[in-house]
Amino acid sequence: MLGGGFSIYVIGVELIIDFFQRHPVPYAALSLQTLFSICHINSICDALDIPHIEIRADAKHTAREFSINLHPFQDIINDAFLDIIHYLNWTKVAILHENQHGLVQMRRLMQTSLEVHVRYVNPLTYVQYLNEMKDMEMHNLILDTKTDNVHIILKTILKLQMNEYKYHYFITSFDIEKFDLEDFKYNFVNITSFCLVDVNDVGVKKTLKELEIYKNLQKSNKEGLQLFRKLHTIEVPTA
Repeated sequence: MLGGGFSIYVIGVELIIDFFQRHPVPYAALSLQTLFSICHINSICDALDIPHIEIRADAKHTAREFSINLHPFQDIINDAFLDIIHYLNWTKVAILHENQHGLVQMRRLMQTSLEVHVRYVNPLTYVQYLNEMKDMEMHNLILDTKTDNVHIILKTILKLQMNEYKYHYFITSFDIEKFDLEDFKYNFVNITSFCLVDVNDVGVKKTLKELEIYKNLQKSNKEGLQLFRKLHTIEVPTA
């Protein structure tokens, strides 16, 4: 897709209006920013009749005329989580929860007949609550932590030697392929997660390869302007 003639510009939110005014050709906005900046871009795209592609959890299923959200709806995620819990025949589970959005995902799970233990955690308390689960002999754990902190809690699990075959970890992050799980496979520990992108798909492999080449080219360019095939990128600081 990247080599097929698309022009991609990476710009800050504060410059998006000026950008569209200076480039009066068909464009679409793809936002991967915070909720505040996504809402800001949504308003701009609605005003200028520009398609907006966003990737974020939206529990309200908000419908917008020019916006497409690629993130699965919250009720679909909830159903998927419940399906896998029932498939695994879990009767009790511990949830290590780190963000508000995660609690919304687990609300229906807490309303079932399961024995559910919820702990609010952060990287400073991972050791404390994992030790507590170990003492309680809780072997089925849902790691509902921030994606950026998953590697930290995985290292903590290794440190506490909770990577035995009797443990089963359900990681709610959709980016499991980003994490190094090499140290877990030798102890036959069970790890379950959902993946939104099929990394074995030919098209996905091709795109990832192009992105990697582009990333390497971008690092070597001091001016921030790169040309890769027909991919044009101008990068400026974000808001």
